[in-house]
Amino acid sequence: ADAVSSLLQQDEHSDNGAAEDAKGAKRRFERGVSGRDLADREERRNLNRSLLQYFISVSTPGSDDYSDSLDSQFVQSLLERGASLNTRDRYGQTVLHEVAKNWNPAVMELMIRCGGDPNAGDFLGRTPLHVAAASNYLDMCRLLVRRGANSEALTSNGQTPLFLAAKTDSVKSLLALMQLGCQFDRVYDSRGRTPLYAAAELDRSETAAILIERGADAFVKDNSGQIAFVPMVEKMPGLAKEALSQLHYKYRIDRNQTFDLFRLFPIEVEERDGPDGPVRVNPENIDVPYYSAIRAITNTKNYNVVNTPILGKFLDEEWNNFGRKRAILQVLLQLITILMWTVFAVIKEWTQRYLYVLPEEGYRIFILIAAMGLTAYNIGDEIFEYYQERRRHLRWQEWKSQRLEEDLQFCHPQCPDERRYLEEQLAAVQDTSVSYFNDAWNYLDWLCYIILLAALVSHFVDVWYPGGAGSLIAARWHVRILAINIVMLWVRLLKYIKPFEFFGPFIVMLGMITSDLVKFFLLYLEFFIPFACVFWNILGGEQNLREVDVVQSGTLNNYSNYNLTKVGVQHFDTVSNMAFMLFRLTLVDEYDYESMIAIDQVTSQILLGAWFAVSAILFLNLFIAQLSETFKSVYDNAKATASMQKAITLNGYYDHMMLRSRIAFHRHLKLNCNPLTAPYDDDVTEQDSGEELRKATLQIRDTLDELKTKFDRVYAEQVEAGADSDDNDGSGGGRRVSLTNALASLADGERTAGQRRPWQRKQRRPMSQLESGMRTELESIKSMLKDVAIVVSSIGGSGGDGDTRRGSRRSKRSRRRDSAAAAGGGGGSGITQVEPAFPTAGDD
Repeated sequence: ADAVSSLLQQDEHSDNGAAEDAKGAKRRFERGVSGRDLADREERRNLNRSLLQYFISVSTPGSDDYSDSLDSQFVQSLLERGASLNTRDRYGQTVLHEVAKNWNPAVMELMIRCGGDPNAGDFLGRTPLHVAAASNYLDMCRLLVRRGANSEALTSNGQTPLFLAAKTDSVKSLLALMQLGCQFDRVYDSRGRTPLYAAAELDRSETAAILIERGADAFVKDNSGQIAFVPMVEKMPGLAKEALSQLHYKYRIDRNQTFDLFRLFPIEVEERDGPDGPVRVNPENIDVPYYSAIRAITNTKNYNVVNTPILGKFLDEEWNNFGRKRAILQVLLQLITILMWTVFAVIKEWTQRYLYVLPEEGYRIFILIAAMGLTAYNIGDEIFEYYQERRRHLRWQEWKSQRLEEDLQFCHPQCPDERRYLEEQLAAVQDTSVSYFNDAWNYLDWLCYIILLAALVSHFVDVWYPGGAGSLIAARWHVRILAINIVMLWVRLLKYIKPFEFFGPFIVMLGMITSDLVKFFLLYLEFFIPFACVFWNILGGEQNLREVDVVQSGTLNNYSNYNLTKVGVQHFDTVSNMAFMLFRLTLVDEYDYESMIAIDQVTSQILLGAWFAVSAILFLNLFIAQLSETFKSVYDNAKATASMQKAITLNGYYDHMMLRSRIAFHRHLKLNCNPLTAPYDDDVTEQDSGEELRKATLQIRDTLDELKTKFDRVYAEQVEAGADSDDNDGSGGGRRVSLTNALASLADGERTAGQRRPWQRKQRRPMSQLESGMRTELESIKSMLKDVAIVVSSIGGSGGDGDTRRGSRRSKRSRRRDSAAAAGGGGGSGITQVEPAFPTAGDD
């Protein structure tokens, strides 16, 4: 009741003024309303309120008036007394908006004939056609367009009804609007987005898949310059891979192929001042706040997308022209740094390292200073990288939040699902952190620098120790710390050689093995700790008695009277030695079995057998199997792994590029890769069965496209014929019908809800003929599928469409299914099979 009351706060401007009174008088005159039923303005406002309240109450589940049919007599009485179908609620919506969402098309048709405006927009500019498109109401969309609704009507943010169908995953209404000729590719909202762009941002995979299949451009730019491909990579990677085919064309006759690489990173660095002005470089076009397509791929670790020909060619171009030279210089710089520290660590004995005999050992001072200088340069580079990454992240966070907040302003209060999703996205953006800390290599860098600093401090303490004799303690700690650091520096070198294709997969495999090793270690500790406690209690220490002496002494009093021999197991004297010996037992190393059985033979044998079974047999084989699985998973995707490592490195190189280098890079993309032509060799002899299957599938898809075109043409003709028949059937050639006759026919329609309309009965015969023809065509497709071992399980078929209505009201089951589809369509990222936009021959 509260929800209904909140909607009934009418727009005061809807029926005020002389012009509105004149229009109302004209409408009442056309309806045949006599002068004695004229009401004053306040009474008319109450009538309008009653009409709105009735339609909202009868459509709201849980209200007292909720019903599947209209009270035609009550509606007729309100309209005859002066109520207007175009009166508005607090959101600016009319009765037609409610009918477009919940009621049968016959009700909408009669409302329009009785004076309802199909192009009335609410406070966000949404017309009844927008509402029907967002509700996945196929038949309502067709009727509204046929009855004069503007199929390209714009909302406050410049979105057409097809936009709302794409944003809500309303597959059937999207297909219907496209069939009716609505623009779906070269239409833009206030932010420069296309329907595909809007669907990608809201993670609507089904409608996005249909738009891509129909040829919608996945690389169109919005007003900020970001392409639609970026949100597709982030939220629907399967479709993103399919969209990349728009940039790759093969010309078999000419034996070449083209790669439109510029559209992956479409930044115009040059612009002209006026039509005839000089061309100049605008650096502001390069410093953009949004993520590029390559960075979006690396952020999501999308191996399927990066392992495509177009991405491979883009990375090769950037690597060969701008990345390889920098990568080689980085490797040489790090290798020199590591060699400096390695030579410093081994060039002189650690006990005499505090002595610098000059000038004979001047080279030691040079090596130390050079190593410290290179390390200081690396530390400065790390600090610069962090602040640059932080600045870029804050700019992206501000830019993304501003766009989401702008979208929230155009969310309709009666559609809370979109608002909820955008608020969740906004909260996720605000919670993101700088990606610098997402890279484990950066933690290794800082760990190496900290250990190097500790090694230098211990060395200088040794050199400047009072008395000039050095400190053995400081020297010992220095050599220990430096030994650890030398190993870590050589491991750190892997960070700089990972973009090279030969090393990339193996470096990734080492990282994954490290993760597996941590998991294995935690599981190993689960059994190691209790076994270590048991071994220490039974066999630990050096004061154990032999089992023979224990049996002979009998009691503790006798034990104190005998001078018994104490026995100790080798390497079990302390807890630390015992723990390390237990680890050696895992590797089946040598152990003091004689002393163990001398202390407690039965218990020792049970403990040793159980520990060997758990650690040496179970855990080691489990660990080996896990490593084998890791190696196999990386090796099977070696090319994709190498490409991903190259892309991650190239993103870092691009961020460190000087302005001159960035301009040269984007100019190269514009001039030489827009598009890039390369030879193409279709070597049929090397194709595998998967390629043959793909070609056969393409042939079948072409045949199905021809069938669909034929079906759409015949069905459209039947719809138009049925519409003409319906318009001329008792309606005076499409003129506005009288109120009494209109509501009478509505009442008759409610009483004969199960019967087909006349034009639908006329349509059944040609639809049956078309179905028979389709069966014949599908039989030929069945024979084609036998060549590739694919069996068609079923062909054709009858059954009602999901939008079949019972009575004058849209069925509850259909509304619940469509609402669930609209609300839950953003959860998945794959492509599911969509229902056709046309009913089968068995539909009503």
